[in-house]
Amino acid sequence: MLHLFFLRVFIHVLMMACAVYLNFRILVPRLLNKGAYLRYIPALGILIVVAAFLSYSLHLGALRFFVHPSIHPPATFQRMVFVYSVQMSIVIGLSLLFHFMNDWKHSRELEKEKMEAELMALRAQLNPHFLFNSLNNIYSLSLDKSDRAPAYILMMSQLTRYILHDSRSEMVSLDAEIEFIRNLLKLESIRLDDDAKFNFNITGSADDIQIAPLLLLPFVENAIKHGVNPNPNEAYVDIHLEIDNEEAISFTVRNRLEMEADLRNESREELAPSGVGLENVKRRLSLLYPGRYQLELKNDADMFTAYLRIEK
Repeated sequence: MLHLFFLRVFIHVLMMACAVYLNFRILVPRLLNKGAYLRYIPALGILIVVAAFLSYSLHLGALRFFVHPSIHPPATFQRMVFVYSVQMSIVIGLSLLFHFMNDWKHSRELEKEKMEAELMALRAQLNPHFLFNSLNNIYSLSLDKSDRAPAYILMMSQLTRYILHDSRSEMVSLDAEIEFIRNLLKLESIRLDDDAKFNFNITGSADDIQIAPLLLLPFVENAIKHGVNPNPNEAYVDIHLEIDNEEAISFTVRNRLEMEADLRNESREELAPSGVGLENVKRRLSLLYPGRYQLELKNDADMFTAYLRIEK
């Protein structure tokens, strides 16, 4: 009778496989994936009952063929169909769970690839923007035949190396970003012959802290554009970085607005020129620090303030 046992198991497994196949081949794409849950659940129930009935019928037919034509099953029809239905429901439920987990994993991978590609595109916008501004400044110095041009070019080469090479990593040390900002301010001091007033204060220790590369650059560039270029002699840019190693880092940039009212209104809308502005920074923040950042822009009288807080 061992062969009958294996035949019974084969029939039952075959019916389960058919039910799972029909579920994923027909019901899932046509009903479940389209959100027709009220139609999918009854259809799945009918499929399970039909498969259980066929499993019972084939099992009974095998017994009557191999044992005796008038043999009775070991249990009633209703009980056998119920047991088979429960077993098939468990198998289909587990297969659906595996299917959803696999889809979730695949969607996460696609989302990660999309996010990485978008971040690369956003970061790529910064490179030509910085180079464009620097070349314009070199051009201005060359027209003035300034002796500061060689020093400016040397400092710019160091900053460019960081932008093109060192900042390619997903995260960089906060110390590296601080050094980049310091060098950028030195670069502007060379261009302006120390006419502008730059303050850069740091509270706390940046040791072992990682941050997205060039995330703070647009804030500083915006302050230089709107607070320095119109009138360097009266320019004022104040930068403060507060580091709380346990909770967050806060970055505040304040610059005096010595310009017409329409330009002040413009500064509310853009964080940096050439299209690399507020939307770029906000998009990078939402991708890199979802739910962990606070960004505020304030325009009070003749002072513009940008405040960014990133929680750990």
